[in-house]
Amino acid sequence: MKEDFYQIILGNFTPGMFLGYIAIMFIGAAISLLMDVNKRDKTSRRSPNRFSWWFLLRDNIKRFFLVILIMYVFIRFSDMLFEGQPLDWVLLVMGYNFDNIVSKARDKFETLKG
Repeated sequence: MKEDFYQIILGNFTPGMFLGYIAIMFIGAAISLLMDVNKRDKTSRRSPNRFSWWFLLRDNIKRFFLVILIMYVFIRFSDMLFEGQPLDWVLLVMGYNFDNIVSKARDKFETLKG
């Protein structure tokens, strides 16, 4: 029963492979997020004067959740979309792009704003 559950949730990947792929994608998403942080408007009333990790996490919680869901779906079904194992640099770029897309969508859709 446990193996069936893992097969359904993780597809053809072992838990270690799956988490490793997600970790590589997180690095790409973190690069995108930190680039956004550097471009923030420090004079905005919505943004603190000094950088705050707590504010960053609280203000971007919906963004994080959506990026995690997109990463999961991409990794879970990647063996159906592509032949062979995903390449590390592709995962890094995809993590960056997924976060960047969600960031741009956040500007357009009210429900994604923090």
